[in-house]
Amino acid sequence: MLLKQRTESSRKKAGPRKSCQESSRKAHNEQLVKFAYVNSLIEKQVQQLNAKPEEISQVRQIREDHKSNLHEKDLLLKHLQFC
Repeated sequence: MLLKQRTESSRKKAGPRKSCQESSRKAHNEQLVKFAYVNSLIEKQVQQLNAKPEEISQVRQIREDHKSNLHEKDLLLKHLQFC
């Protein structure tokens, strides 16, 4: 009888601990999900930032091409004015 009472008492004491463990485990899992989401956002931003120098280089090249074309047309117009 005494053993049965002790076992029952131990179960009652373990109940709140078990609930606390489950709550901690759930919170931990939620944190892992948030962490994975934030990591994916960071990775996406890193990829976008890595693409920027190439984009800038392409825009600079286009600008230089337009500038060169404009200069050629300007020279042509000046030549035609003198004729």
